[in-house]
Amino acid sequence: MASIDANLERAGARLRARAKYVAPGVLTRLPGTSSRFGPPRRVAPSTAEWVEHWNAGLGGAHAACVVQVHDAVDIDWTPSVGPAQLGIASADADTCVDHRLSTPDHRPGRPTFVLTMPRGRVAGFFGSVITPDDTLLSDVSFGFVADERSHPIRRRLSAGHLERLPGTAATIAFGHADAFYHWMFDVLPRLEILRLAGWDETRWDHLVVNASGAAYEQETLSRFGVPADRVRVVDAGTQLEADRLVVPSMVGVCGEVPAWAAHVLRERFLGAQPGDGPPLRLYISRSDTA
Repeated sequence: MASIDANLERAGARLRARAKYVAPGVLTRLPGTSSRFGPPRRVAPSTAEWVEHWNAGLGGAHAACVVQVHDAVDIDWTPSVGPAQLGIASADADTCVDHRLSTPDHRPGRPTFVLTMPRGRVAGFFGSVITPDDTLLSDVSFGFVADERSHPIRRRLSAGHLERLPGTAATIAFGHADAFYHWMFDVLPRLEILRLAGWDETRWDHLVVNASGAAYEQETLSRFGVPADRVRVVDAGTQLEADRLVVPSMVGVCGEVPAWAAHVLRERFLGAQPGDGPPLRLYISRSDTA
């Protein structure tokens, strides 16, 4: 009897898992929007294309707009150190740093922009950006997936409890912003993209983030002049809708920091005074981690 019960339990678990996987795909074909149930009904790979489509036949307060900030620029990937400087044995050098040393010296970075749209939403743990016609903007909703049609929010039965934010909200939410690296290099520089497009902290009422609550998050935001009482946190169980949503693009390719972003962080945290002596390099090994 115990064996039968165990088999039934496993079968039930498989059925529930299958239903959870299939249901969102079915829900995208039903009437209604993700503000009430199910995932976003559509996916747009390009913000610019969505804006062109949305603005066709619209105008005034209902229109969306995109402001270009940075042009596409080359990122210098010339290695600053090699295996010998890192203390890597020559026998291990190929496997440890082959990719880093074989990368072309320069590769094009991505241009940056800022989107402004009415009644935009930010939803879920990844801070996904959803348009007023229920379209997921995949190029500003990083999801750690190769095909944004399989974005994590597209697999959810609900985008979360809807909360409305009056006025203008800017979002810098990013997938896994609760990790220190992503917070520093993929989240904070987006405040500079906003500023360069004319959207500093004096022009928005709320700043949407998805964060862990660590002390460094508020400390670093304060360095950028963000008032603590205007920060709004979105998580796996919520979606926030603003009268007007302002969305900066991604900083660039995740893991490839453009020079302007590194400069902004140095300026905010280190100040203008150079340190004494030669630059200090830190090498942190992960060889003893899981």
